[in-house]
Amino acid sequence: MDFSNLAPVQLYCPNCGHKVVGYKDADGSVRIMCKKCGSIIFSKRRNPKETTIKLYANAN
Repeated sequence: MDFSNLAPVQLYCPNCGHKVVGYKDADGSVRIMCKKCGSIIFSKRRNPKETTIKLYANAN
């Protein structure tokens, strides 16, 4: 894996509002786990005007 082109992605957890930081994969997707509420956030940019965000809430 080439680590030279990694850039951090910052967003707020849609569940609790806590700021989370992650890194893009090779295909441009981001998978982040919120340390405050345990939710998993999956984000992928489809085109310049559309970004898909999926939220998997913690069952605990």
